[in-house]
Amino acid sequence: MNILHIASCHYWPSLGGTEKYLWNLCEALEGIRHSLVLVYDGASSKPSGKRPEYHIPGCCTYGVGLDARMIKDLREVIRRHNVNVVHIHGMW
Repeated sequence: MNILHIASCHYWPSLGGTEKYLWNLCEALEGIRHSLVLVYDGASSKPSGKRPEYHIPGCCTYGVGLDARMIKDLREVIRRHNVNVVHIHGMW
C-alpha cells in the first residue's frame, strides 16, 4: 500500500515527541512492506533520505487561505506516488 503522511511537525532532524512518533510509525510501516511518502510543513525540516519527502509550505493549514500552489503540489505528490491512503498528522 502507498501511504502519504502529511506532517505539521518539524520532522527531521529535530526529533521531539511527535517527530519520534512519526519516524517510528514510518519505520514500522516500511517494515511490513508499505511504501511511504512524507510531506511536511516545518520550515526548519530537512529530508532524511530514507523515503520520498517533500516540503510543501501551508500543507497543514486548515480553512480559508488554502493556497492553490500548495494544492497543486499535493496533487502532484499523490499522483506521482500512486497514493492509496493519506494520513494527516496535526492540522491547524
